[in-house]
Amino acid sequence: MGVAGAGFTGTEPGKVVDIFLPAMMHWGMSFPEWSLFQTFVHLEPGISASAVRDRLRATLLAFNESKANRGKTGP
Repeated sequence: MGVAGAGFTGTEPGKVVDIFLPAMMHWGMSFPEWSLFQTFVHLEPGISASAVRDRLRATLLAFNESKANRGKTGP
């Protein structure tokens, strides 16, 4: 474990944690099929959450497809 800088209270606004464990220390990170991440988005006025969600979902699906196809050969 490391030491966080002064004022660090965690990665979720409004939620204070006593112990913070970096994602790379999670046991699942040693498996290539795993990924562990959170996305934080600040929407500007007039931007709908559903539009952003749809674009992020499409990106996630493409990412998951590329992970599933790694190492495969042929059509």
